[in-house]
Amino acid sequence: MATMNLRRATTKTKDKGGAGGGDRAPEKLAPDQGDIEQISNESLHLFLPILTAESLNKQISNIKTLFQENLDENIQIICIIVVQWWFNCVPNSPVRRAITGCLNQVKDEKYNELIIEQISRRLKNDCEESEGEEVNSLIKNIYKCMDNFKSGELAIIQQIGAVVPFIQNTLQEKIEGVCEEDVTPVDKAALTDQALEIIRGLVAVTKGRFEAIDKELKSELQTFMFQIIYHGSLPLDLRSNAGIVYIGSIIQETEKIFTLLESTNASEEKSGKNGAKLCLAHGVLSCFSLQQLAEKSETGETFMYLLLKMYLNLSQSNHDTGIVLGCSRGLMTWSGKLVDMCKQDLVEFCSLLEQALDYTWNHFEHQIDSVKHNTKDYLTSMIQVLQSLGSSGEELISKYLKQTLALPLHKKARFPALSTLIKCGGLDQILEVQPNFRHVILAMSEEYALVGPLSDLYENIIKIDFKKNKDDLKPWYKDTVHPLVKQLMMTSQSLGSSQLSRSLLGKCGKLAPNLVEMIFEAEPQLQGKPGLFCLKLGRELGIPWKFEKHRDLLEKSNRSTDIDERLQTLSLLAESHSSVEVFSQPELDLIQDLIEDNLSMTQPASRHEFQAHIKKIFTRIYDGALTLLKKLTMPKFEKDAQILNTCVKQYNCFINTIIVICCDNMFPGSNFARRGTVLEILTLLHEIFKLDTPPSWLDLAGSLSKNAAKSLYTQLYDSYENNKAKSLMLLKSLPPHLLGLTNPNKVKEILQEATQLIRSNKPSSCLTAGYLFKLILTAPATAWAFADELGLKHADHKKVELYAVVYVRNLLSKQLSVAKDDLLYAAAFDPMYGAIHVIRCIYAELALKEKGLTDNTEMTATWTDLTKDLIDLGYQVWKVVAPVVASDSPEGHLPMDNDTEAVKKLQKVVDQSLTSKQIRRPYKLQDTPGIECKILDKYVAKEVFPDEIAEDILEDLVNLSVGDVKKDLESPKERDADETIDSAADSHQVEDIDEDYSGVDCCEADMSENGVVKAKEVSSQMLLLCAWRSVKEVSLLLGDLCQPKLNSLLTSEQILEIASFLMDLLSQTKHRGAFEQAYVAFTQLCSCLWTSSRPKLHSHPSQLLLQLLSSITNNKKRSSSSKSGLCATRRSAGVPFIVQAIVSTDPDPNNAVFKSAMDELIGLAMNSKADQEMRVHAMNILRALFRDTRLGDCVTGYVERGVQASITGFKASNWAERNAATLLFSALITRIFGVKREKDADELSVKNCLTGKVFFLRYPDLHCFLLKSLEECVLPGGQQEAGTLQLFPMLYPLLLLLSRLFPAPSESLDNPYKLSAFIPLVERCGESPVMAIRKLAAKALVALIDSNNIGSYVEKILKRLDEEKLSSNHIHGLLLQLYQLKRSKQSLDSKNKNATKSLEEDEISDIVEETKNLVIKENDTKSLIPKLLEKYSCPLISAQYLDILLIEEQSLKESNEELENVLTEILFDNKVSSRLSYDIWGPLLMQKSCEVLTKIAIVTEDSGILLKLCLHPELEVRLKALQLYINRQETCNNEKKELITKEDVFNLILCEQNEFCLSHLLKICLGLDQSAFKLEDAAYVLSLVQVKQNEGVLSSALLLSAKILCSSCNLESKPSTSSPEFSPVYTELADTLKRFSATEQPDTLRMAVAQTLLNNLALLKNVALNKVDGNSALVIIWSSLLDLVYDDEDEIREICSQIFFKLSGNKLAGDRLASTLIANCLQSLAMVWPAAAIFIVLGHVISLACGEAEQDSLDTENDKAFDKGEMNTYRELETTCKIFLPLAEAFMRSLSPKLLERTAAEQLPSQLIAKLLPCLPGSVVVYSLEQLAAYVKTFSGEDTNLNRIFQQISATLKPFQEI
Repeated sequence: MATMNLRRATTKTKDKGGAGGGDRAPEKLAPDQGDIEQISNESLHLFLPILTAESLNKQISNIKTLFQENLDENIQIICIIVVQWWFNCVPNSPVRRAITGCLNQVKDEKYNELIIEQISRRLKNDCEESEGEEVNSLIKNIYKCMDNFKSGELAIIQQIGAVVPFIQNTLQEKIEGVCEEDVTPVDKAALTDQALEIIRGLVAVTKGRFEAIDKELKSELQTFMFQIIYHGSLPLDLRSNAGIVYIGSIIQETEKIFTLLESTNASEEKSGKNGAKLCLAHGVLSCFSLQQLAEKSETGETFMYLLLKMYLNLSQSNHDTGIVLGCSRGLMTWSGKLVDMCKQDLVEFCSLLEQALDYTWNHFEHQIDSVKHNTKDYLTSMIQVLQSLGSSGEELISKYLKQTLALPLHKKARFPALSTLIKCGGLDQILEVQPNFRHVILAMSEEYALVGPLSDLYENIIKIDFKKNKDDLKPWYKDTVHPLVKQLMMTSQSLGSSQLSRSLLGKCGKLAPNLVEMIFEAEPQLQGKPGLFCLKLGRELGIPWKFEKHRDLLEKSNRSTDIDERLQTLSLLAESHSSVEVFSQPELDLIQDLIEDNLSMTQPASRHEFQAHIKKIFTRIYDGALTLLKKLTMPKFEKDAQILNTCVKQYNCFINTIIVICCDNMFPGSNFARRGTVLEILTLLHEIFKLDTPPSWLDLAGSLSKNAAKSLYTQLYDSYENNKAKSLMLLKSLPPHLLGLTNPNKVKEILQEATQLIRSNKPSSCLTAGYLFKLILTAPATAWAFADELGLKHADHKKVELYAVVYVRNLLSKQLSVAKDDLLYAAAFDPMYGAIHVIRCIYAELALKEKGLTDNTEMTATWTDLTKDLIDLGYQVWKVVAPVVASDSPEGHLPMDNDTEAVKKLQKVVDQSLTSKQIRRPYKLQDTPGIECKILDKYVAKEVFPDEIAEDILEDLVNLSVGDVKKDLESPKERDADETIDSAADSHQVEDIDEDYSGVDCCEADMSENGVVKAKEVSSQMLLLCAWRSVKEVSLLLGDLCQPKLNSLLTSEQILEIASFLMDLLSQTKHRGAFEQAYVAFTQLCSCLWTSSRPKLHSHPSQLLLQLLSSITNNKKRSSSSKSGLCATRRSAGVPFIVQAIVSTDPDPNNAVFKSAMDELIGLAMNSKADQEMRVHAMNILRALFRDTRLGDCVTGYVERGVQASITGFKASNWAERNAATLLFSALITRIFGVKREKDADELSVKNCLTGKVFFLRYPDLHCFLLKSLEECVLPGGQQEAGTLQLFPMLYPLLLLLSRLFPAPSESLDNPYKLSAFIPLVERCGESPVMAIRKLAAKALVALIDSNNIGSYVEKILKRLDEEKLSSNHIHGLLLQLYQLKRSKQSLDSKNKNATKSLEEDEISDIVEETKNLVIKENDTKSLIPKLLEKYSCPLISAQYLDILLIEEQSLKESNEELENVLTEILFDNKVSSRLSYDIWGPLLMQKSCEVLTKIAIVTEDSGILLKLCLHPELEVRLKALQLYINRQETCNNEKKELITKEDVFNLILCEQNEFCLSHLLKICLGLDQSAFKLEDAAYVLSLVQVKQNEGVLSSALLLSAKILCSSCNLESKPSTSSPEFSPVYTELADTLKRFSATEQPDTLRMAVAQTLLNNLALLKNVALNKVDGNSALVIIWSSLLDLVYDDEDEIREICSQIFFKLSGNKLAGDRLASTLIANCLQSLAMVWPAAAIFIVLGHVISLACGEAEQDSLDTENDKAFDKGEMNTYRELETTCKIFLPLAEAFMRSLSPKLLERTAAEQLPSQLIAKLLPCLPGSVVVYSLEQLAAYVKTFSGEDTNLNRIFQQISATLKPFQEI
């Protein structure tokens, strides 16, 4: 017996107690052994095996044995004990299930009677005596008695007179608790769940058994259930189950039920009785038999059709989420019943079934997923019903199919409808209409959002086709599978098509296990990604894996340039049919190579996929190793022991190698992708293998070394917080001694560094400080370090968090004192947000402790006092910074704008903060009351630390006395700097800042106007940074303290104070960054308040909301200086966040607070009598609520009124209200139609549209509202009052909304909300004097016109244009409508070009045919030309008419002399041009005229017109003509003759001054025949590079000059370089390539260099020139290529790979490409100029190293406090050295001794050296390799990293020293 569960998104955790027995411990049973001895000692032996069983399995087995034995004399005691066991078991107990099964199998009547008697007694006693929690257990027991338990069910029937009153009374108590106002929301939710469980038990007990209940009890039950049904505040699922009980109690009174269903009308629904009708309907469906449902009433209507009508009416009239969901589930149940009735011939055809099908259109696109799925199941049942009803049903199915196919191809409702039709056997009908239906579906997979519905649709096709061709699969493969394989093999696959084909092929494989064989048989040459996928599919299907067989394919794919192919290789290796399948050593080697080569993938999606595969590999290794070890303990595997041990050792070696690789790749300067991937791999290793406690077979002693710990420690300084968190987690898993955390001195060093970072004015530094504190909190020596800092004699390691908070609190107190005196100084030198952030971090670590603070009362009291002090400090911080963040303009606020002395002081502070960090002015810190500690007595180390740590301390003290303390964590440079700062701070006397900074001599105050402005700009930003980040950290700290694990430190009064503080902060703060973070804290606080058990707290959020709404309604316009008013600017600032936080965290399932707030806000927004500021606040709050995804389902019912409020807001007279209405309307449009899918602002995707029928069925009141609003805006006849321009802002939202609606296929079928009613009003909008309105009206009109009336409407427009005398605005409006109609026709043509079989067979083809009639005939064109073009009455009208001609390009291919003459006159007649130049629309007309005339000239091949257009004085005309000609070149691919010759282009270049036109002309040259060019042309083009700045000109000139040079001198085959012009051109080209390949150049230029080299590979070959000229150029060109190997752009690196492929025939990527390309370079230059070749390689390394050193040592003047710094580039110094230097050394060693000596001594020209090698540190220039070797050998600079690199270069040059 089923009950209705209408709860949405309810997730229940399964009780693990319900799992199988296995080796689990046995359950404790009651009565136990002692109890049984007291009852019957002589029967104890019967139960002893059960009570003393060793495992749960044994216990259950013994229970079954007990029932199998024939023990007639012990039946009584067995029944007593077993029944007691059954009742006392926990829910979902395996023992209870075993007892239930055994009792159900008892056949002895006497035995059964005794069991029933015992159960009955127990039930009666429990019903009379149960209290408290026992009641809930009894309810569960009663429910279990009805759950497939025959004896329990019979016992319930016997005691139904006691059970039903008990359940009823219990239910009544729970419901009364739910309805009480002072119950917490959490308790209310718990009571609701309990009530729901109780009423389900009541349904189970009473259903079908009301005859056994006496009349009085039955009457009471009916009354009680009726009250629940009509109680609107109770959850709908509870009321639905009450409906089942109520209907079951009156099931014989059918007329009464009819009356109830018919009398519960819509007005009652709206009056607070929502869902009553729905609950009664559910009761009827649940309780009535099929025959009863088929009975007819006096009106001749059956219950089934009455219920259907009721459900349909409810779904249309009510938009409450619960009601809509209930209707969908009710209709799904109803349709299932209807299918069952059809099987018994109890159903007759009814016209209502057509309306039942229409229900699907409205709900296939519903925002609730459950509604969509229910609708699909409902349609499946409906199709089955109609198929059984004969011809009438089949006709209805055919009509539904036509309506479905008539929907736009991308409409989401189309897919589930077609999927259901196909599932029910409609595929043949669809294929008759659309033979290429499968290809159309797959073609739509380009759009990723449609992959899900497309997959479901095509899967049904696969299954139906497979079922049809099960005996012979060849047709199935050809028709259904082959298109998927073909799509899989496409090289240019989108993500959507790739995922769709792979997913569907996997489903095909499940149907046909031999699918892979069929694919390889049909496609024998399958390789690359398709081949890898098929191999993986074979593995998934269980085909035996043979690595050696596919090894070549895998290794080839490993070297592929395609990242996806390499990832697919890794995926194939990770995949296995068994989770413990053993990896072979070659597989592990290949995996290791794949991991090492792919650590720096730039695409985030690729990195995530890579990490997923790595995780699968690690998991398989871990599980496999355990299996291998287990096998080693089994005797049957003794002969394989050696093999098994070898596998385990291989796994151990592999894991250690991966760890070493990861640690080695965390080198300084590694890019973000590498760091993130490495840390993620190490995190996966820790999660799977537990690095702190690895499994016994894994020895990590060699890999987890001090170097590894140091590498991880450096990542705490990473600029990305995610990397910091992972590094910290890994460091915590390592032994502390690896970082020296057992040594107090090391911990103190880290603490001092963290303190410096806290005081930094860089926001990222405080994050690092937080992670350093988290690290030292885990260090064994931390307690001693803090004790020393705080002056404590004894230190307790359990109090390290307390010490840390006290330490940072003292620092914060001093910083606050500074800020109170001078906030600007504090912002520059000692900002407060760092200390607050660190305190937050410490509290977060405290919250993670398992015991927390509850284990020590004294500690709790200390923490409570400390927390109170911190809260007070937080309030003081807010008071200090509030003037900045609460300012009306916080971004530029300075408190000393008009004070000259203050400005001088400001200038000095700015200069100090932006110059050397060594000049840090000490500030006089005032002592503040608080927790301060001093050292009072000597300490004894052993009183604090264990012996071993104490010995380390004493050893360090001894070392310190002799000056031998090692500092592992700090470089000498850092130590020296720290000592300098400390000594400076100690030696200087502390002075006050007001003493004119006499101690600072670094700069003088710049009091010029520019200096003051600059100082204010910088300092205001610095000040704002300090202020809003301080507010952020204070807010988040207070929010964290309200979390469940920490709020025990707070009293109720403190929590309420925090709530008031955050409310004030959100109300007053103007800076978005500040109040957004305060919102996060306020959300945490609201969650704490709602869930609190303290009565004072759990009702406080609703009080805060009421208080805020009251403030809004009572808020009067205050002066700007008032701080008590709410902020009406900045979208109400933090006010919407307050409401959002309160309503989104409310745990009440009824959302009472949310509903009341929405009602009041919408009412306020629509109240015209309210103050405008109130309405602005209301609309801003509503916008935030409609945008909140957490409230998605809840706000649905308010969309209708929200739209009305927003549109009404456009009528306001003030801008603020109209602006708020605009924002609200935008949020509502997104909520209704979804996120915009098209990038083009002018394009509107059908995916962001709805049919008018669906839209108005969802929001019926809007139909009348929109009509009325349009009528208000459109005057009678569309005429404006004389002499006035009336604006109607409401037209904008009205027309925007209507433009998103289009007619449904069933628009005319029983539709009270027809779109045609809007057409006359929208037509009038087309006459508006406002052009934007005319454009919107045109778009809306096209959407509203029925497809069958398009042709007649076009004729009507043309006739009016030709015959009527219309105003200019009206003509323009009609032309816009015509333009939009033609555009929609083109769109429809493109989408349906392959979707029809013939024009006569499909309704869609009728639509297409109608739209094709939109082409304006030639006669019409000629008749309109004089009116729309020749008179020149309005350039805008003429331009719009030309736009229409441009859409139908076919009309431009026919000769039209009149049109050409008119356009020529417009463009080239001086009088006309002069007149148009004074018209605002004149340039637009000229541009459109140029476009039409250019297309005509291209068709007619009239080069004269083209040249005249290219010389036109108007820039837009020239640009358009040139761009159209370029498009012609690209589409024709030199198949047609050139209309513009090379001489013409060069003449145009000489005349052209605009660089954009010049760029177009150079692009045209690139498309010309290169044989027409000469070498001097290349020189001229290169000369443009020297004088032009436009990137387009530079890139085109480079490409063109290289192309001319190679073609004119025939460099590809027989180079002709004897011309005297060749050498300078060649050299100039090389220099340009080198200049443009530099990292600082734009992407466009670097791309041009790569493209130039790809198109002209001859440039990389020796052209046999003299050494100084030609060979220098060749060397420079190779150098420019190597510049691009590690470029930031993926596309440029891909081009480099293509260049190498053309050079060698191999495709490589990454480090392999770099190393091979360098080897190729060295080989190519070996016989030309070996010294220059070596300089190329070494020059790249030195340039990169010196560049990084220069970047690190940049003047700190550029180091602003608010500058976040640059991101790491792709190129890495360490990787470059690793690849470049060994190849250079190997090349040198390959030279003969004599050649090596000559190479070392040879001096290169200074011009070449300047290109290859930068100026070395110290402004040194070297000209030979000997000089370079001597320089790097003796170099010693301040930069340790540069020293290290030069040492490596010196080692590389060692062969010269060995000569």
